[in-house]
Amino acid sequence: MIKYLPNFLKMWQLLLFQFLLIYSTAASLVETRRRQLAEAADKRQQEQENRGIKDPEKVKRMKQRSEEMERRQEEAARHGGSGSELKDIKNNIESP
Repeated sequence: MIKYLPNFLKMWQLLLFQFLLIYSTAASLVETRRRQLAEAADKRQQEQENRGIKDPEKVKRMKQRSEEMERRQEEAARHGGSGSELKDIKNNIESP
């Protein structure tokens, strides 16, 4: 019985190695698939956001300017600023 033990252990060692190889390969395939799905979802979302827009960067810039103007107006209103300050802020934002 003892003389067959090394062969038995080698067989189990080989099976364990094969299992680990298969498991690691499957895990990497799952991770690759998960990454591909995430990239595809991001791409679909970006395409959906840009649908019908000729220049998406221009729209982003306009949105940022609008948000900045609203923020400055809110700050001026909180500090009790006059209307002339708001006009100056608006002119500064629209000029560039």
